[in-house]
Amino acid sequence: MLGLQEKPGFIVIILAVWVIVGRLRRALAVPAAVVVAVGLAALDLHGGAALSLRPHLVWVTPRFSVSAIVSLAVPLFVVTMAGQNIPGFAVLSMNGYRPRHAMLLGATGLSSVLVAPFGAIPINLAAITAAMCASHEAHADPHRRWWASAVAGSVYVVIGLFSGLITTFIALSSPVLITAVAGIALFGALGSAVAGATAEPAERDAAMVTFIFAASGFRILGIGGAFWGLLAGGAILAVQRYRQERAS
Repeated sequence: MLGLQEKPGFIVIILAVWVIVGRLRRALAVPAAVVVAVGLAALDLHGGAALSLRPHLVWVTPRFSVSAIVSLAVPLFVVTMAGQNIPGFAVLSMNGYRPRHAMLLGATGLSSVLVAPFGAIPINLAAITAAMCASHEAHADPHRRWWASAVAGSVYVVIGLFSGLITTFIALSSPVLITAVAGIALFGALGSAVAGATAEPAERDAAMVTFIFAASGFRILGIGGAFWGLLAGGAILAVQRYRQERAS
């Protein structure tokens, strides 16, 4: 809504491209919208920033302290588990996949330890990326959808190599355009997630409460809404099932 107010012409053009290309070929709708958004952003650059085209790794020697563990490590662990890993498992399960939880968590945890000295963020299941790569929009055959993850990973590597140019371009671009194209990219994932979560009438209330909490953006004790949404939705579902058992 904010994008339509600030730059209605640009947003309408991006949406129109997404709709038109989507009617012709669904898989190309989002890439086409991204290309158009980049072009519009190039026409609307503002300000100035230092440009660095050569990214490089910087070693940061780890230093352990009780205060850092309590104030940073534990909250980040909780947020990563509640906001990414648990929703990621839910997305995979909703799309018919049954991953080995222990193996995935062990692999992501070990990878996080290896990249941490270079300032990388924790590696996790990335719930949003999983929703896009695991849904039917990635491929009609569930056994072929791994190609979407492989392509996404390759693109991430390319983006990393050009991170200096990309971050400078984004910094000079209008935040509205960046937000708009990101939102459009999530239309399919959001629709599939909401449809799957509300498919069962008996679980619909819990699903909607979880969604509202997670989308609210509020934080309590430094923990985001995704975690509290899971707690609230789980509590409602537990109460409803308890009543059903009592009634039967």
